[in-house]
Amino acid sequence: MKKILSILGAISLVGTSTTSLISCTHDKCENKIIGNWKELCKKDKPFNENKPTDKWYLLIHRTNDNKYHINRKLWDGTEGDNKWRPDLLGWSSNWKEVYIWTKNSVPTDNDVPNIDDQGNIVLE
Repeated sequence: MKKILSILGAISLVGTSTTSLISCTHDKCENKIIGNWKELCKKDKPFNENKPTDKWYLLIHRTNDNKYHINRKLWDGTEGDNKWRPDLLGWSSNWKEVYIWTKNSVPTDNDVPNIDDQGNIVLE
């Protein structure tokens, strides 16, 4: 009986650690800093329908072809592609990680990190 409980305990532990790998779709994450980007968690509630923010966000998300992409220029300004993105008001299960720009400047293409095929940021 002890062996069965040990095996069940191990399965439960593996299941827990596996789900925690997708940090931003859950309430807990590390709030890691990469360059001038800070990771946000679902619990941080960064997107509010009534009060769009003037911050810049970096969104790593999975698409229908199961590949990961980065969206940037997610801002509430009124100029062209800087418009507020209403799809960011919720929190999608396709999102892997969301980061907020921590400086008072506008991020450039050089500030956007590269990602690998699994959606992990590649540090140079």
